[in-house]
Amino acid sequence: MTNTPPKELAAAVQFGSPREVREARLELYTLASQNDIRLASIQELCMARARGEHQIKFCVPALNIRGLSFQTMRAIFRAAKRQNAGAFIFELARSEMGYTKQSPEEYVAMVLAAALAEEWTGPVFVQGDHFQAKAARSGVVKTGEIEAIKKLIESSLASGILNIDIDMSTLVDLEKISVEDQQVPNVRFTNDLHNFIREHEQKDIITSVGGELGHIGGTNSTKEECEVFLSQVSGLSKLSIQTGTQHGGVVSEDGSVQKMMVDFSLHKNLSPFIRSQFGLAGTVQHGASTLENEAFGMLPESEAIEVHLATGIQNMIMDHPAFPEALLENMHNYIDKKYSSELGKMSDAQFHYRMRKNAWGEFKRELWELPDPVTATLSNLVEEWMTRMFGWLEATGTRELVNKTIKHPVFEPIIRSGKTEVSEGETKVLGD
Repeated sequence: MTNTPPKELAAAVQFGSPREVREARLELYTLASQNDIRLASIQELCMARARGEHQIKFCVPALNIRGLSFQTMRAIFRAAKRQNAGAFIFELARSEMGYTKQSPEEYVAMVLAAALAEEWTGPVFVQGDHFQAKAARSGVVKTGEIEAIKKLIESSLASGILNIDIDMSTLVDLEKISVEDQQVPNVRFTNDLHNFIREHEQKDIITSVGGELGHIGGTNSTKEECEVFLSQVSGLSKLSIQTGTQHGGVVSEDGSVQKMMVDFSLHKNLSPFIRSQFGLAGTVQHGASTLENEAFGMLPESEAIEVHLATGIQNMIMDHPAFPEALLENMHNYIDKKYSSELGKMSDAQFHYRMRKNAWGEFKRELWELPDPVTATLSNLVEEWMTRMFGWLEATGTRELVNKTIKHPVFEPIIRSGKTEVSEGETKVLGD
């Protein structure tokens, strides 16, 4: 086993042959183990919060890194070391895996490479975000969706993604009148996938599993919905609710992002309720990237235990003057051609803002080959923002608590031939 620099291993995982990918991943797992970098489930921390074993109120940032992953993840580790923070998660949604061209195997490898490069030690949390099923019609799952998600769960668990958010909120049947009837498909398929995770998780490592009550961008969640859902679904560690936000924010015709109204009182009311009645750690906030900075400070105060951040990171990178103008123009030209059917009544500025996330994977090579001064500027930008974010979320100083709480056995990866490919809802494993 050689001691290849983390950046070279990251490049091999992204652009190498199937054999090179497998060898680089194996070396990353080995080096991580040798350097006390431990892929971990956040379950024990959640349950300690649920039982009231620590009174520290903080909100865990869960960070979706869509591109420039190695450099951006390094920035987050640097910020965590500066703030002595241990409570943070790297995550990627099922849909993001497709348009960013990052499989579960590759994403975990990027996290490990970044951790090695920044000499991190201790638990590292990687999460599958929005393992979500598409609906054929209201309350009815599209054919093949559950089977595809199960394949994705298998590859995720084998890679070291030990935290999974099941999102069957897309199947809530709003054509039904009663909350009980509306939540039937959400309950059914959340239980199905939760049971599947328990059957396939590694021995003695309890995967942290989250559920989702209402589709982000829809109507706000209620206590009645919580009670109906959680009285029929057990074993979850946290619950995502809708508080008035929307993924990506609300964008005006000129491309500027409008202010979102968030009902923080829902977290304040629902977190203690589901903690005391059902034993969960608390509620989770999605679609928060475009909130104003001072709003993030409201999350720990309102007892939200986790917040998901994706678009904010994307925006600060793509909108920075250091991001090459020609590359951004090429990205826009790409989405103009590939996604022209989705333009509708949007202005060009709205369309480019809404759709540019879909260009990350297509331009992965160009992004990797950006000059070092450019990537250094962008990485430092993320580091400064993340340093402040840990403060806003009161997650500074949580490293000792995480190290003390996360005690499960060491994760043993299953190195498969090939990698998992997620595209347009399909999930398949590509061989050598």
